[in-house]
Amino acid sequence: MSSVGLTGVLREVHEAAERWDGSMAEWVRRSEARVRRWTWAPAGSELHMPQVFWHERHGEAPAQEADQEPMGDEPDRYGYDAQGRVAIAYRVGTAGQERTVECFASPDEQGVVWGARYVRDGRLAVVSRVLWVDGVPVEAISYHVLEPVGYRVRMRRETYGWEGGRLARIDRVAGDWTQAGWQEKPQDRPPRYEFEYDDEGNLIGAWHAGGRLWARPTVSDEKLRALEERIAKAVAAEVERLVADAHPWAEVYCVGMSYSPGRPEHDMLWPEVALGLAEDRDRTENVSTLWHPQLMAVKLGRAELPPGSELADDARLLARELEARDERFLHSFFDAIGQAVAASDTLQRLPATEDMLTVVVDDSEGITVDTVLRHAPPRARELLLTSPWLP
Repeated sequence: MSSVGLTGVLREVHEAAERWDGSMAEWVRRSEARVRRWTWAPAGSELHMPQVFWHERHGEAPAQEADQEPMGDEPDRYGYDAQGRVAIAYRVGTAGQERTVECFASPDEQGVVWGARYVRDGRLAVVSRVLWVDGVPVEAISYHVLEPVGYRVRMRRETYGWEGGRLARIDRVAGDWTQAGWQEKPQDRPPRYEFEYDDEGNLIGAWHAGGRLWARPTVSDEKLRALEERIAKAVAAEVERLVADAHPWAEVYCVGMSYSPGRPEHDMLWPEVALGLAEDRDRTENVSTLWHPQLMAVKLGRAELPPGSELADDARLLARELEARDERFLHSFFDAIGQAVAASDTLQRLPATEDMLTVVVDDSEGITVDTVLRHAPPRARELLLTSPWLP
């Protein structure tokens, strides 16, 4: 679309906002008159946003609708017209957000679907304009009439790139409508999203420049456990190799490993390994610094599979699957590595204190007594529970 054409469309959106302010009752009346079927979803689900793949691009799996109203807290409610399009959406919202009602018109002759979101006191909050061509959306514009919470801009335009019947990318620009017209402003979110599909055409991943935002699990839990077992065993062997090659100059009180759920997928499986030395422990005045590998004296580097490993493909698949699941699966994977290293004969060859143990730390969480003692052998546990070294 030319800049002249775009300016005209944005002006049209702005004028619609001025025209529809105070018109909630009329919008609701027309939209509800078209409803032929109602569905429900948990409060705050934000289903059927005018912007495509709204949840996936924010790192979330979409909530599921139900044909019967669920018990408990008041749910969101969606009304569909005879063509299966959403005509009206009553959204309860999440904590701190106002309840809203969003109404959608039928497509006009140009394939444009207009929408108006009102807060429950009748104020117009958002105007949306989505252009459909050949059965798919190609452009969506949203204008925040009320001050948008958490955003720096009032108006956004998205264009949708389709390839082979699948949405491949979303490109975004953002700005404000001023007396001088449209003024583009720096984004408060990435300017492009890209999407990944399996061979059957099912969406399995959403990306932006910073990495993967959302993924759908593609293997069974049984296969996932088998993958975890193989890769955890291989990573533990790499940790043991790093430890065996180390030559600490003092007794070791801890073999430490750290990981982070926030790491990019390509290196999320490889822990940082370090050794804590007793001479440093004896001098410390801050117990909380004793158990984090990043603060230990002997840094051994990252335990990762060697180049060309026959497990490389399995490792990539495991990383993708762990990214698609709850963080508990990632914690379980590193817990298995910790167990294997703690039971290794390699540790017996280190110059070590009587209470030496293995510690696995999640960088995103605090270190607790349970973190320290999880893989401790009985004698080390007994000694540490009566020592001044626990957090």
